[in-house]
Amino acid sequence: MQPRPEPSEWRASCSLTPGPCRVFHLSASVSRLSCPPSQNAEVLPPHAGYQPPAIREWNEQRALAALDIQRVPFEDLDGNTQGHAKRGRKIAVSPIAALPVKTLFHEAGHVMLGHIDEGDLADTERTPRDIREMEAEAVSLLCYESLGLPGAEYSRGYVQS
Repeated sequence: MQPRPEPSEWRASCSLTPGPCRVFHLSASVSRLSCPPSQNAEVLPPHAGYQPPAIREWNEQRALAALDIQRVPFEDLDGNTQGHAKRGRKIAVSPIAALPVKTLFHEAGHVMLGHIDEGDLADTERTPRDIREMEAEAVSLLCYESLGLPGAEYSRGYVQS
């Protein structure tokens, strides 16, 4: 495993055309990408001039209604199951889930990505389970990071593994 680079080492190319290359900082989860050699390279400090738009306070009922997803009672007896998505755009989250909001985002990700509807496809047309789980967890990570909620490191670790 490579050591995590220092922030001063984070780089990414944002230009694939000839001319100046602007280099900007990425999150700590990205190892090292480098800008093509250029005498015109410009290094920007983290988030230079960027102001994210204000996010209204998150509301589960409003979010699920906007996504046309229904939350149903959790009826699974397996204590290891955090939640699940069902046909008909329904999701359930265990009342003893370790991170219930993260689980809600994960299960909503399954619905929005069409994973639940893949049950009607032939085995050769289905997305492999490990890919479906990683995609749903990436949705959870994006939601967590966007809302600034604590616990994103669990999703980040899952997606990176």
